[in-house]
Amino acid sequence: MFSEYSVSISGLIGIIPVIFSIIFSIQLLLIKNINPKENRVLSIYIAFLGFTQLILILNDFKLAIVAQYLLPLFISVLLAIPPLMYRYILINLNQPIKRFFRHLILSLIVFITTSVSISVIIINPKSEFINVFFNILSYSILAGMIGVFTFQNIFYIFKSIRKYRNYCKEINETISYEDTLKLRWVLIYIIGYLIFIACVYLSEFFNAFWGDIFFSISLLAYIIFLWQTKIKQFDTLFILRQASIVEADKAPEKEIITTSKTEKNVEYLSELYSKINTLVESEKLYLNKELSIFDIAKKIGINYKYISQAINLCAEKNFILFINEYRIKEAISLLNNPENNQFTIEAISELAGFQSKSSFNTYFKKITGKTPSEFKQK
Repeated sequence: MFSEYSVSISGLIGIIPVIFSIIFSIQLLLIKNINPKENRVLSIYIAFLGFTQLILILNDFKLAIVAQYLLPLFISVLLAIPPLMYRYILINLNQPIKRFFRHLILSLIVFITTSVSISVIIINPKSEFINVFFNILSYSILAGMIGVFTFQNIFYIFKSIRKYRNYCKEINETISYEDTLKLRWVLIYIIGYLIFIACVYLSEFFNAFWGDIFFSISLLAYIIFLWQTKIKQFDTLFILRQASIVEADKAPEKEIITTSKTEKNVEYLSELYSKINTLVESEKLYLNKELSIFDIAKKIGINYKYISQAINLCAEKNFILFINEYRIKEAISLLNNPENNQFTIEAISELAGFQSKSSFNTYFKKITGKTPSEFKQK
């Protein structure tokens, strides 16, 4: 009797994340923002999490036969969760993913094969071997899926982290205010998923009752985490979308603009670098807090990639450091002027073109070897 009572308790607790997943999925579809695709993917992702939990708790309410017939759908949804997580990360990083359907082929194949097998069982329900066959089918599929699911998680977590790092690197090559994009929450999403998967496997080390409780609580915490992170997340400005604005490629000769360091290529990029310096200095573009490489490319009339190549080759630094060096020079000039003694360090940073005091302090220390306060007191 206690066993039945325990099972019902774990089942009731298991219903809670299912209810939350339904509520959050619907709310996400109703939220209006710049990128509705992002909301749709997250809504489907949370709904899939809730569905897998629903199938698991059906056994606790003596509806195992229903759960068995839903086994094909359960496994397919389970195998679709890691690709969906990866899809959501890519959307938030403004990274295209071509032919995403290919990532779901495995899930579709499993659904078809298990559906056919179970259909055979339904057609011949009175066969004396039906129970044995069903048990073998169920456990073999589930055992196989544990291995596949584990591999999927390792694969997609690794790819997500690599995409995140590449995107951060690309940001440094194109804009001068990366601290305001607040992309760290994308990494938090990845870490949150990693912790959740770890909890899923950890729940297997408990007995059936406490394992179910631990899994349900972990799932509920993860769903709430996804929702809260989404609510607090502002619509991030993906500056790389501006690349479409600068489509006109006015380079004189295509063979000159290559990644190889040929004599002609170096000569052209050196001339281009000189133009960039002249433009930035004469118009004081670095004072623009939201300056991007696209702004400079548009003024010169050339593809932004060549601007990046010229700076990398001639200055041996990325775009953000190139611009911030100008800003630090401006800040030093302001600090050396006695008329500016009434200004705070934060005010000086804003006058020099920085969007935040923390970023100003970081680059000032990096370039001069001193903090702004130490420099001011000398």
